[in-house]
Amino acid sequence: MSGRKDYAALVASEIRPPESDCCRLAFLSGAIHTSATLEIAGGQRKLVLQRPEIADKLDPPLQAMFGMRTEAGEIRGDVLGLLGELGILKASPDGLLGIERGADKHIVMGDCCKAAYLSGAYLGAGSVRIAPGDNRLRWSVNYVELAEDLSAMLGHFGVNSFLSEHKERFDVYVRRGQAICDCFVLMGAKKAMLTFSEEMMLSESRADINRITNIEVANIDKTVSAGLKQIAAVRTILERDGLDSLEPRLKETAVLRLESEYMTLEEMATRLGVSKGSVKYRL
Repeated sequence: MSGRKDYAALVASEIRPPESDCCRLAFLSGAIHTSATLEIAGGQRKLVLQRPEIADKLDPPLQAMFGMRTEAGEIRGDVLGLLGELGILKASPDGLLGIERGADKHIVMGDCCKAAYLSGAYLGAGSVRIAPGDNRLRWSVNYVELAEDLSAMLGHFGVNSFLSEHKERFDVYVRRGQAICDCFVLMGAKKAMLTFSEEMMLSESRADINRITNIEVANIDKTVSAGLKQIAAVRTILERDGLDSLEPRLKETAVLRLESEYMTLEEMATRLGVSKGSVKYRL
């Protein structure tokens, strides 16, 4: 779509890693849970990012909290320990390790942590589509539990969202323009919010102008159509009996109608010095 802004990239470019440790954990948890795949080969474990381009956003909190960093879109080292700290890998009662299908409630207890988690999850699995009549902000994840948790976090901030399943993926959608703006602010993408708000206002202005124009054109068509029917009726009287057969008030109105085919009833009323209702009744 030429000329249309790439909001997905604009939002991602504005997201910044948090400064506090609790929010760093939430941010990393959201991003890694939605974007990373655990691979084990030859006794070596690594996390492979499905979106390698987000590595520069993850490196600052990874280094600050765990002394780790990404290399070529991969995270190596004690990745099981990392997943455990992020609430993504947990032990069952019988001691078996398994992936947590939702967001760890202890990771997203505070409002700031919920916003950080949503930001990280957007980097890992988010997208934006802005098109006439089809605006949507989306998180697409592997587990329905995680989709429900993301939707609940959005609801906590007063943002309504919708869930759907598509090709074994679970999507969380935000559709309304104001709700999308609220999400942009939550994720720190204020420039994107301002740009989108301006675009929405221009679009609404154009829609209002189009509606007004359509109404005016319809009214003109209606006026012209009615005028032509009235003229045809007056001409029938003129040819059959003559306008002198009419009483003076009707004759005066008929003559004016013949002289001014496109005159509205209001304009005729002004010329005749009567009300619009009187002109309509005479015709």
